Amino acid sequence: MAVTRKFMDTRKADIAAMIGRGAAGALPLLGPMLSELINDMIPNQRLELERLWNLFNSLESKVNELEKEKIEQKINDPKSIDLFEDACHQATRALSPERTEKIASLLKMTLTKDQLDFMESKRLFAIFAEVNDAQIIILKSKGYKITPLGKLLIESVGVSKSDG
Repeated sequence: MAVTRKFMDTRKADIAAMIGRGAAGALPLLGPMLSELINDMIPNQRLELERLWNLFNSLESKVNELEKEKIEQKINDPKSIDLFEDACHQATRALSPERTEKIASLLKMTLTKDQLDFMESKRLFAIFAEVNDAQIIILKSKGYKITPLGKLLIESVGVSKSDG
């Protein structure tokens, strides 16, 4: 019975991954690249399809043709794949569409800004995973001293002065 159950769970995961690849592939600019990454990075795992779909749609809407070229140049780099994995991991745990939008903005920024190195990008994702949206707004509105990396995070996720 356990073997059959495990097989059924694996089968469901494979079907979910297939649907995720198909959904990502439907996006005109980044779809083929995203579906290939899903194929390589998330085999046999249960996908939070709706949340990943929201991330991909949001990223697609934020990327223009010039940025698409930058992302295409970086997409096969293991460091860029690592950042993409961080974004997917956070997106599957995002509790609101707004949080997913911010994750997409952060991913776009880390993949398109040339002055950011890999470790800074990884740190931005780690910081973002540790704070909620309200904490970001509070830090900004209270005038706490924020490091340049923290300022970059706040700017990339779109927190405005009116939010505080």
